[in-house]
Amino acid sequence: MTDYQKIVEGGGKIFRKMNSFRSTLHDIYTEMKNKVALSYNDEKRFIIPNTVKTLPWGHRDIQEYRNGPRKNVAELWCNVVNIVNNGSDENRLDLLLRLLLEEM
Repeated sequence: MTDYQKIVEGGGKIFRKMNSFRSTLHDIYTEMKNKVALSYNDEKRFIIPNTVKTLPWGHRDIQEYRNGPRKNVAELWCNVVNIVNNGSDENRLDLLLRLLLEEM
């Protein structure tokens, strides 16, 4: 099993050592760093739930996917007004509760 398969199937991170040249005040030296080579968590993209699609962080549609689909507020308000005005007393509460549960 490759490192990539291990990360995709099991999560986690794989670190690798990296050598780099650095300089400070014209003094050149090498430095070894331990960096993340593979990671299950993509920190630069938002994964759309139940799909394989992603959006970059900061995209305007991310909030919609986090909250789930919502109806237009005006449409919801019209439904509430219709129930209150046209429903019988016994039936109003039941209809309002059902409408609110649909929105959740």
